[in-house]
Amino acid sequence: MHRACDDGQLDLAAKLLRVGEESMAVESDLRRRRQDLWGLIAAHERLWHLRHDDCESSALTHLHSAADMGFGAALAGD
Repeated sequence: MHRACDDGQLDLAAKLLRVGEESMAVESDLRRRRQDLWGLIAAHERLWHLRHDDCESSALTHLHSAADMGFGAALAGD
């Protein structure tokens, strides 16, 4: 999953996460299941951040450019 994320193959990473979830669901040892859960949570968080990084960075760039213009120029749309 992490290799797929590193290579930018986010759809493949999501599929691998689903396989990990399925294998964890059939684990009978509750301690091991709990340990695996934390790894899956971390992997889901990484995938979420990779998928949403572009949206957030473009929104932040827009906010910073408006702040750099000054209040009057931002309101005027210049």
